[in-house]
Amino acid sequence: MNKVEIALLDTGINALHPYLKDNIVKSYEVVYLDKTYQVVPSEDMNNDFSGHGTACASVIKKECSDVELYSFKVFDNKGRCNLQVLETALYYIKSMSINLINLSLAIIDKVDITDLEKLCNDITFDRKIIISSLGNKQKRSYPAVLKECIGVQGSILNTVDSIWFNKHKKIQCVVDNTPFLHCNIAGNYSLFGKCNSYSSAKLTGIVASIISEKSQLSRNQILTCLSDRSEKKYWCQFDLRKSKRYPNIDEYKEQFDKSIIDEIEKIIKKQLNIDKDIPIKNKFLLSSEIGLSYRHCYELIKNIEKTFGITIHDYTRISREDFYSVNHIVHLIYQYMLL
Repeated sequence: MNKVEIALLDTGINALHPYLKDNIVKSYEVVYLDKTYQVVPSEDMNNDFSGHGTACASVIKKECSDVELYSFKVFDNKGRCNLQVLETALYYIKSMSINLINLSLAIIDKVDITDLEKLCNDITFDRKIIISSLGNKQKRSYPAVLKECIGVQGSILNTVDSIWFNKHKKIQCVVDNTPFLHCNIAGNYSLFGKCNSYSSAKLTGIVASIISEKSQLSRNQILTCLSDRSEKKYWCQFDLRKSKRYPNIDEYKEQFDKSIIDEIEKIIKKQLNIDKDIPIKNKFLLSSEIGLSYRHCYELIKNIEKTFGITIHDYTRISREDFYSVNHIVHLIYQYMLL
């Protein structure tokens, strides 16, 4: 396997997170000095103010562990960025030995993108690949729709590993964006997904895995690999609506040990302050009726680990689907109890 160098232009990264610390090579930020924007090294090992960049870095590593990440903080601590900041970071990266550039961001305002388009063209001419997310709930945004970029949007597809790809479309790729547990700025994990930023980062990791296995591929060869992997090559909005997967709380009907089921129910009810006499076994846990939310999921897993004396070594393999029902959670922990 070959190490793949990736520039992540985002809100920064928590480089102290145990899951990510060995993959962060360098952190930079774009600052305004002497009446111009400049890229400077960042001494802050956790300069991510929102957790967005940290989550995206985690998504990339989940798809390909053989990555070296270069963090470029292009948002200020109020979540603001502009075209000049983006162009400054990209111009700096142009001369670096970077394989991939991930832009989980979008310009939706009407601005002159002539210089940005030329810069993206120069970068991709130098064998680099730019992957950019479409703005959420947008039909077009920059730089995702530029021909030099691979534009990405997310949707719930047939499986969590599904991608649709067509290099001739404006937005060339659709990636399944089922939420998984990913790194946060607090040093633990939160469910992250259901957005185009997630999908852009996921595709960046997928492309990184292709490059890692076959380091000398050209851009066109990489696009061919994506096309070969693609579940669907032609689609419209109707296809996106039709592809939705819906929760199946009856998916696991194995006869689990009743004592384990009862213990899981007890843990969930205690965490959510649910009366012990209210049945939840056959209910959809992520509903307003039961009240399990994204913010509860990591804490629930930690409580289960403690109760059953198990250790989950990679939380990024746990998805929203593992929290659909009591049986889904039991099915998940059985895998670790049997190790």
